[in-house]
Amino acid sequence: RTLESRPVPIAPGIQVVICDTQTKRELAGSEYGQRRAQCEEGARLLGLAALPDIDVEHFLARAHELPPEVAKRCRFIVEESARVLSLADALTAGDRMQIGALASASFEGARDLYEVTIPEMWAMQRAMLNGPGVIGARQAGAGFGGCMVAFIEEESVNSFAAHITESYAAATGIPPKVYAVKPPPGAGAVG
Repeated sequence: RTLESRPVPIAPGIQVVICDTQTKRELAGSEYGQRRAQCEEGARLLGLAALPDIDVEHFLARAHELPPEVAKRCRFIVEESARVLSLADALTAGDRMQIGALASASFEGARDLYEVTIPEMWAMQRAMLNGPGVIGARQAGAGFGGCMVAFIEEESVNSFAAHITESYAAATGIPPKVYAVKPPPGAGAVG
């Protein structure tokens, strides 16, 4: 709700890996604008400036006030907002069980409530979850294709990448791109 940010360190031993489905994302021609409009409508009907202004418990108590499809879209956003904060804490603490649970819940919500996943994303999710050293896996960005993200044990990067390349290509006929990434230190004062 603000432009404030805070650095969130990732516990030692956890590696972030980007898995590109190699499917072109076209948000302008997709239903993404419709999802956004549904969420804005839900916030308006609930008397909120924005959906993050309500917590999950209060949203669930009031979801019946919304048209069913609008309620589904809004539920994903409210739950995802809570998951972001929980994931930040889990990554810092190195809580692998929580990271996995939150990542899976995020993907399931994007698939079932927000409905922004496509078959290639399902294939990538299966490949990532069956990869060596996987802790958790989920979509990244707006959905409808594009990249996904996995959290894996650092020592498994090479075997995980090889598994993804083979498994995803076998399932889809599309060779993916896999990138292990390390966040750089943020901007700071020079000299």
